[in-house]
Amino acid sequence: DSLHSWEDFVYILKGQDFWYMTVLFLFYGAFIVLWLVFANRHIRGVGIILFTIIMSNRLYVMERQDFWYLSNPAFALGVLLALYEPVLKKIPAFVNWILTVIFAIGSALVVRSGLFVEHVWETPEAKIQSEMWAVLIFTLFVVFLASSWKWYDVVLQFLGKYSLYIYLSHTFIFMWVINRGEQEMWQKFILAGVSILAVSIVLGALIQLIMKQVNRLADKLPVPKKIEEKE
Repeated sequence: DSLHSWEDFVYILKGQDFWYMTVLFLFYGAFIVLWLVFANRHIRGVGIILFTIIMSNRLYVMERQDFWYLSNPAFALGVLLALYEPVLKKIPAFVNWILTVIFAIGSALVVRSGLFVEHVWETPEAKIQSEMWAVLIFTLFVVFLASSWKWYDVVLQFLGKYSLYIYLSHTFIFMWVINRGEQEMWQKFILAGVSILAVSIVLGALIQLIMKQVNRLADKLPVPKKIEEKE
């Protein structure tokens, strides 16, 4: 449910559940099969949507935890955006910005709702549907922001550089900050975000420094002489 100790964090690092890799490999497998069998992009698009629905429903029926299937629609959406990128590029810039603002507001409302609103769901399915809509809204916000903002390359490259460290440390740091202190929830939320980013940058810098030293040591090692073949 949450992280309460360093042992919990180490348990996640070990990947003992392998949920992320399992879901990822299933998507990769479906992607490869669809692209090998079908050449028509419309069929590929429909195929990836159907696969996402069937697989996610199966994981739900198997009573996997919600993170096994909640983020899956974002994968299918990403594939569809790649398939129809030539069409999307024809959208006027001002329309992109309008959509960016709309989904930014939607994302802000989702965050506010998750942090400050007490929800009483009629059914478990209603809760899951609401959370999946939240995933899609945030995904679309990122997509339209990236296509509208001229500096998105720099930001995405920065996030890509430290994404692994953010992924590995965010749950532990977020839960540690949220469960401590007497600040307001929104203050804890900001503090957690800043802390995650700071720790990720430090981790990345340390690992890069270590790898540079390893490479320097490797360069100093004597290179074995090539054994000449006898004529």
